[in-house]
Amino acid sequence: MASDAATAAATPADDTHLLAEHVSRALPELVRDTMKTSDNAMARMLFLSLGSLQPDPVLGSRPLPAGERLAMLMAAHGDAKSVPATTAARAEQVIRQWLKEQHIDGDGIVFENGSGLSRTERIRPVQLAAVLRAGQSSPWLPEFQASLPIAAIDGTMRKRLKDSPAAARARIKTGTLKGVVAVAGYVPDANGEECIVVAIVNHERAGNGVGRGIVDALIDWTANSSAGSAM
Repeated sequence: MASDAATAAATPADDTHLLAEHVSRALPELVRDTMKTSDNAMARMLFLSLGSLQPDPVLGSRPLPAGERLAMLMAAHGDAKSVPATTAARAEQVIRQWLKEQHIDGDGIVFENGSGLSRTERIRPVQLAAVLRAGQSSPWLPEFQASLPIAAIDGTMRKRLKDSPAAARARIKTGTLKGVVAVAGYVPDANGEECIVVAIVNHERAGNGVGRGIVDALIDWTANSSAGSAM
């Protein structure tokens, strides 16, 4: 009887009906909202989605097949060592595979929570620059660049570099923690050539505008110079 009851409970009744349905906004919109305001919670969710979804040519993405979810569950209990045991671990695997496909050296990169709120995560400026360079050859470059804050215009860059030739031209993602100031993005130089700029300042005196002044000076110098043609 217990088996029959479980079967009946698992079988939808004939009069069931859909109460609610939600379709996510397009990925470029989510990325733009995340990047413009540096929304760490959204960044974390996007990171985890890489571990809970798989690409779909029609839908864009869809949930992992039941078999893969079961394999992850088994791995979490030590039954499958070759399979990521958590959503975060699978997300890291997806990113590292992409880095490999782009011929980007992933050695030394440390993933923890997928957002800027981490003292553990690590990446070298040259590796981040390589990611931005890969973006330049991607068919999604327009959507990606549209997500980056524009100097002196919007997002986390709206109050910065107002008197610089980088104003309204440089597209820069910012990053800030206590003792850490970082920027990464695209800056047109004096000849209009697009340059990749990455700077990370790690120092106990990076606060109180000091670190920001350093990275803003680099962006301003790039916009004033012929840096692109010299590379």
